[in-house]
Amino acid sequence: MRFAIPAQRFGAPIRWFHVAFWRLCRLLRPWFRIETEGMEKLPKTGPAVVVGPHFSYSDSWPYFYTALPRPPRFIASAFVVVHSAVQSWVMYVGGVVPAWRHRRDAWVLRRVLRLLARGEVVAFFPEGGRTWAGVPTAPMMPAAKLLARLKVPVFLASVEGSYDVWPRWDPKIRRLPVKVKLTGPITLPPVEGAREDQHWWREVYRSGGTLDAAAAQESLRRQFIEISHGEAARLDLTRKGRLQWLPRLLCFCSECSAPRTAIVGEKLTCAACGLAWAASGRGKLSKNGVDSAELVSAMFEKMVDRLQDSAATGLVVEESIDVRVMKDDVMAKEAFPGTARLTPDGVVIASNGREWRTSVEALAHAGSEGSDVLVVPLGGGESLVLTSRLAALRLVLGARALLKLPLSTLVP
Repeated sequence: MRFAIPAQRFGAPIRWFHVAFWRLCRLLRPWFRIETEGMEKLPKTGPAVVVGPHFSYSDSWPYFYTALPRPPRFIASAFVVVHSAVQSWVMYVGGVVPAWRHRRDAWVLRRVLRLLARGEVVAFFPEGGRTWAGVPTAPMMPAAKLLARLKVPVFLASVEGSYDVWPRWDPKIRRLPVKVKLTGPITLPPVEGAREDQHWWREVYRSGGTLDAAAAQESLRRQFIEISHGEAARLDLTRKGRLQWLPRLLCFCSECSAPRTAIVGEKLTCAACGLAWAASGRGKLSKNGVDSAELVSAMFEKMVDRLQDSAATGLVVEESIDVRVMKDDVMAKEAFPGTARLTPDGVVIASNGREWRTSVEALAHAGSEGSDVLVVPLGGGESLVLTSRLAALRLVLGARALLKLPLSTLVP
């Protein structure tokens, strides 16, 4: 018997239990130490969209969900929604709209427009996932196009302190004070020559015409950077147990590009070149005892740049992983140990006596679920779900370095 809520049941018009769940969650806001600012900007009635940079798994719940003065309908990863039966029920009662990120999902677009046409509030994170280093990445192009074509007000929301609460690479959440700030409505590049059609979405969405999608994407990215300035510097590396997880972020050495970083004692070390970094102030590491210190976010960016330089002469990344096969969005229950080998010629994944080959580009654009899971589409409705505590980001960064893709387009 299947106890999980089927995906097609999600995203229906708001009901009494959605409102009841939201009101119950609002009572928990003091316990989560949430302060709010600018919430009066959100219209009391009518459709609206709230978007923001994504720093922490807790951004959607509890921060946005309990801070907004109206019950929002969140777009969330379908992979997370259907992860377990219990989780699917919680997401369903909370009013979530699931979307698959590893493939085009036209269903979610129509569902969102239906909700807006009914006057509801929809919230989501256009980046498609949490930032790795505390600096916003480029929003996904489909998200930028949607926001630019909407006729409803779009607001920006930021959560000051969210990255320090639960960085993507740290499995432990901490209860710290945060501030949720709402600004807007914002403006994006206009749609030129949009047609006045008679479809049901005409009041909320502009069809046809031409749109400079790249300009819309860049405009949104710049606004995200502006409202989240200083977020990376709020990271406290001295919190108990945090430093040990830093190799999940700085997974290559930022000096020699070797994939051999580890925590030795209280320092991040590189086994290849022998350099070591110690925690030094807010979000910073000092190298070999030198007084000057660098933000972790700057070290991450430098790591990516150095990795691209080393990829010019050839790059090979081989990692141990667990592999599951997903067919038509249904994932196999059992995972088998295997390996993933990335070279300039392509990717070879081997597990349980089987072998799959795919392109470097497919791995570079793999959907990342959480910090340890990659969903690599193979075609024909089949995908591979790769799980590894240390290898997920390393594989993606290696593939992107081979293709010379910039850090600003690193979509988790």
